[in-house]
Formats: sequence, structure tokens, C-alpha cells
Amino acid sequence: MRIIGSVTLFRAILLGIVQVLGAIVAAALVSVLFSEGLNDSTTLSTTATLAQEFFIEIILTTQLVFAISMLAAEKNAGTFIAS
Repeated sequence: MRIIGSVTLFRAILLGIVQVLGAIVAAALVSVLFSEGLNDSTTLSTTATLAQEFFIEIILTTQLVFAISMLAAEKNAGTFIAS
């Protein structure tokens, strides 16, 4: 975003720091939710409870919808082809 001039240098640095912290929190959340490692199948895991699977689905769907909403709401020269 700094490259296209939509944010100041200070804000770009702050955004970078916040994104790294967000990635650390997300990694911690994944390690708590997936106690036996990541199961990438489309069926319920044998080690996770139904409640864990439900909350995993809620969190991941919320992140997807949020990302799409932010891309659609952002209107500047860098995102002119965004959905």
C-alpha cells in the first residue's frame, strides 16, 4: 500500500508490525484448535470434538467474509479490479 501511495511511511510500518502480530496470534490460535496437527480432509477429525470443528468453521468463514468485504469496500487506484 505504501508503493501506491495510499498510506504514509509511518502507517505502513505500523501496518507491517500489526500484520506480523496478527500472524503470530493466528498461529497460536491454530495450534490451540488443532491439538493433533492439521487435518486437511473434508470430514470431521477423529481427535477434535464437534464443538471445536464448529468454532473452526466459524472463525475461518468469518476471516474469508471479512477479507472479501475489505477488498470490495476499498476503492483506490491499486484495487480498481477488486471484487
